[in-house]
Amino acid sequence: MKKLEALFCTIYQQWLMSSRNKLPSHLWEAKHDLGKGRIAHADVPEHQRNALLASSTPRGLCHKMSDMAAGPVDGFYYRNAPAYLIFAYSSMNFYIISIHNFLHEVKTSKTKSITEARAKEISIINDTYKWK
Repeated sequence: MKKLEALFCTIYQQWLMSSRNKLPSHLWEAKHDLGKGRIAHADVPEHQRNALLASSTPRGLCHKMSDMAAGPVDGFYYRNAPAYLIFAYSSMNFYIISIHNFLHEVKTSKTKSITEARAKEISIINDTYKWK
C-alpha cells in the first residue's frame, strides 16, 4: 500500500469512530489520488471489487484473518452489508462511494478514472481530513 493511502486509512478509522460518522457497520477500501487529481478505475483491482460486492449479497463474504497478524478477531462474515470505496484526494477531501455506484461508473463512464468532481457527484458522503 502506498504511504499516503496507509496514512489516510488511519485517518478514516479515526473518522469512523468519531461523532461525524453516521454510517452503519460496513466494509471499505481506501484509495488516494497521490496528487494526480484522479483515481483510476484500475486502482481498485478485481479481487477488491468482488469482495466488496460479495459482502453486500445474501451469500456474503467470509474471511479468515492471517494468524501472523495480531488482530482483534480470527475472522469475519458480512452479508447484506454496505460496502464502500473511500476516495481521498490531495485537496484534503474524501468521498464515500458505494461499491454499486463505483461499478456502475466503471461500466458507463467514457473515462478510465474518477476525478474529484465526479467522486463528489456519485458519493453518498463527503468530508474533509487533515494529516496529523
